[in-house]
Amino acid sequence: MADCVHHCLTCTNSERGAWGTVSMWRSSARRAHSQHLVSSGWPGCSRNVMLAAQDWWDGSGVEFAEKWFRSENKYPNRIFGSVPDRLGHANSTLERRALFASGRDHEHNPDVPVEVHLVGDDAGIVARDVLARLTDPVVAAAEELDTGDVSLNELNEAYARVGLQRSRRVHMATIPGHAQPVGLASAYRGPLGLNFSFLENRCDIWLDRQLDETERRSVASALLDASRSTYEDCPLPYILVTCDEPTLEVLLNWTHGQHIRTYERCIWTRSGFWDWYCHVDSFYQRVMELEERRIARMMSKSAEEASS
Repeated sequence: MADCVHHCLTCTNSERGAWGTVSMWRSSARRAHSQHLVSSGWPGCSRNVMLAAQDWWDGSGVEFAEKWFRSENKYPNRIFGSVPDRLGHANSTLERRALFASGRDHEHNPDVPVEVHLVGDDAGIVARDVLARLTDPVVAAAEELDTGDVSLNELNEAYARVGLQRSRRVHMATIPGHAQPVGLASAYRGPLGLNFSFLENRCDIWLDRQLDETERRSVASALLDASRSTYEDCPLPYILVTCDEPTLEVLLNWTHGQHIRTYERCIWTRSGFWDWYCHVDSFYQRVMELEERRIARMMSKSAEEASS
């Protein structure tokens, strides 16, 4: 694993008075989270930093890349929303995640009995298989639960070299009488403010889709309750949780929390890196051609007005 835990790429074009920038951070040992793409003027700057980011991932041991975006934001949705269709579902996925702020002082009162266990390194492979069943195999692979380092100790050492911390606690839930585990929570901690939505300090919850509403409420609340201790020293006044929309409804009612926004989480694997590169390059080529035509029309119109 490369020592670099945070990276910022920039591109400037002085002729066009344009610039672009994107930042990235290690969300797990072999997974990079890209975010906050910002540009001014020429779309070529956005293209250049995004392709440079992919080159950096390719040469730095990254096996999984992820991007969170809102589907109502048309620009990133056109790029990342179409990634699974371009790369194939074996190499990429889209996972819809609702982000909400939960209060810290709600007691867990289950309607059905739920057992919650902390996942150690020896159970990481089991947790990976459970997560693949609860959501998607690409998501499960990207979470890297099966590497023998569930708590992200190796990554934390890299963060510590620059005076920061990164860790994770994972809990798995079962209901007596159910043949398989029915829920998983992954509680992350990291440097506050890496992401504007504080996604570095989120608690991800995944539940079995077959649970009824009562079971869903009991399992979700039990997992959140078990994860609270991870955030005892977190300066945020609430616990940030991501989950699917059915789980959001039951947790909001139980915690009296606040729904912040809903994201699409796009993940793609190293086997899809080249196709992703071509996909983004092709998208921006079309955007740049349209921009050049727009500029040409404006210049032609200005010339006509000047000569009239």
